[in-house]
Amino acid sequence: ARALATARAHVIITARDMAKGAEVVDELKKSTGNEHIDVMELDLSSLTAVRNFVQRFRERKLPIHLLICKSNVLAICLRG
Repeated sequence: ARALATARAHVIITARDMAKGAEVVDELKKSTGNEHIDVMELDLSSLTAVRNFVQRFRERKLPIHLLICKSNVLAICLRG
């Protein structure tokens, strides 16, 4: 996100916790000088929340030139 913001791209950060997402956006805006950074609520654990996000994103009528999907993954080894 930082590299894209530095390159003056319009960056949308998604977050489950809007307060934490807003902190990230504020820091990125200050450190890159790019005011085109937004946060939108998205909880990937809920399909309803994902659908709501898609609806809100479509309402913005913005193109998607690049989509970066990053998620923390928890791997559990089961020994039987």
